[in-house]
Amino acid sequence: MNPYNEREVLALLQDERTQKQGFERIVSQYSEQLYWQIRRMVLSHDDANDLLQNTFIKAWINIDYFRAEAKLSTWLYRIALNECITFLNKQRAMNTVAIDDPEADVTQKLESDPYFSGDRAELLLQKALLTLPEKQRMVFNLKYYQEMKYEEMSEIFGTSVGALKASYHHAVKKNREVFGRGQLNLLICTMSKKKRGEERMKEEDNILKKVGKKNSFKVPEGYFENLTSEVMGNCRKKKVLPLKK
Repeated sequence: MNPYNEREVLALLQDERTQKQGFERIVSQYSEQLYWQIRRMVLSHDDANDLLQNTFIKAWINIDYFRAEAKLSTWLYRIALNECITFLNKQRAMNTVAIDDPEADVTQKLESDPYFSGDRAELLLQKALLTLPEKQRMVFNLKYYQEMKYEEMSEIFGTSVGALKASYHHAVKKNREVFGRGQLNLLICTMSKKKRGEERMKEEDNILKKVGKKNSFKVPEGYFENLTSEVMGNCRKKKVLPLKK
């Protein structure tokens, strides 16, 4: 397959004879990165796969309405993150069993999850992230794991760059507090009271980087290799794909 070129893909989408080909390129280009962002929100592979499929199905159904006012990636992230919020809200509403410590419950599930191989530091990080509001957790994941620029996140969330920076660094502080309570030497650090603003933010970034960015979430063997064909098959059930002449 040729290297991904968004201008070429947009041209393919505008012609019914090549629309399927263009959308398949979109799925191939963005499915893996979208999967990991969804997975870090819902933690379970099965849930992440379902939401990823829903994301592309919604994109395919509405592809005729895409007018390129934003980048395709921005549009897809909006759909995916909205799917996550809807899912998490439903999950919270359906949880009729009172749990004294929901973060501990999730941590226990992760420890027994065959598709999670994180150590104690990673478990603590996930526990810390669960204490954050969903949008703030999304901002943290996009910045910390994907190193997405704030300007790009601003397009996705419709939020100012300044607000996103504040949201991210609040998440960093929250994580530092959790690690501190966990008594991990990884994050033992004395911060100067004289440091303020950007300098303090940079120092907090460095503290968090000590944990590392190793991806402790795993997927079944061959999952990504078969993902594009699976997504296109599911999209085909939701909308009659145009036939090439």
